[in-house]
Amino acid sequence: SEKRRVAPNASGGAEENSYEEMTMAEIMTGKGDYFPGLIPLVYAYLDHIQCDSLTMERMTSYLDFIEKRATGQLITPATWIRNFIRDHEDYKFDSVVSDSIAYDLMVACKEIGEGKRACPEVLGNVEIKPISAGDA
Repeated sequence: SEKRRVAPNASGGAEENSYEEMTMAEIMTGKGDYFPGLIPLVYAYLDHIQCDSLTMERMTSYLDFIEKRATGQLITPATWIRNFIRDHEDYKFDSVVSDSIAYDLMVACKEIGEGKRACPEVLGNVEIKPISAGDA
């Protein structure tokens, strides 16, 4: 497309569509002095539009969470699920997820989603406020 043709090339590349492999952390936080990273670009945009302080505070918490996930400081939900299953007393390391393990996993997920169970290894300092049927 025409828009793609006017985009700058990666540093050191003469070809029209040069690229390089990067980790998720590098994509999000930057690499060297030639790629600023998506998170710094978002901050630059928020500064450019003179974002209000309330929005900036909320965006900062989201971007901090994304950065921690991208850099491996927080585990993914998939890793948490694998760990939950492996640590369950009924798991026999035979790749079988029994009904009791599946039930306990669903209860744990429900409790996390409702704010009744903390899960800092996945959510970091993000706090899910407890919900009730009356608030729904």
